[in-house]
Amino acid sequence: MKRLEITIYAVVILIMNIPVIAGGYAESMVLLPEKVMAGQWYRILTHPFVHLSWYHLLLDGAAFFILYTQLGERRSLKRTLYVAGAGLGSMLAVAALLPRMSVAGYCGLSGIGHGLMAICAFELIGDSDKTSRRAGMISLGLLTAKCLFEAATGRMFLQFLHPDLLGTPIAISHIGGLLGASMVYALLNQTKFKHVVVRFRLDKLYKNCLLHNA
Repeated sequence: MKRLEITIYAVVILIMNIPVIAGGYAESMVLLPEKVMAGQWYRILTHPFVHLSWYHLLLDGAAFFILYTQLGERRSLKRTLYVAGAGLGSMLAVAALLPRMSVAGYCGLSGIGHGLMAICAFELIGDSDKTSRRAGMISLGLLTAKCLFEAATGRMFLQFLHPDLLGTPIAISHIGGLLGASMVYALLNQTKFKHVVVRFRLDKLYKNCLLHNA
């Protein structure tokens, strides 16, 4: 089933980015709050799959497919809700900021990608293996720190490394995706999420005991 979902996503992304071949982009599909309020609701669904350049598409697309493939959740509905939650959180964060920015809309999968990173981290933290739990905690901590830095500064982390092919990055979309996906994960996996919190506290308590004993 996951292979079918990936195929569907790939086809949608391919269709939405046909204009990139000619050096353009699907301007009528990007997120613009005023257009959505005027009745163009389809932009809510289409904007994550639109990209401004081949580099933007490669960066977002590769991250999305790698992370989606790594999801441990077996049920397709939950996986779809994770993507939807990350997309909704990202969109709401951007919609709150977009009217105050001189940009021609928002598009791309980076917000959803950050949400999927959070889901992968939660799944690792919920694992029975101690090394996996530790890796998940470190990943979630680094991801959160990155998103907070971007939200506070308005700049992408290591933005200077990217060529001028991303348009005007709206960095707050990343923390929106993280929060949206995290909320959906917590709602759909309440027992697992409680275990994640308990294990995090136990590991922290264990570290504190080791420090005191040293």
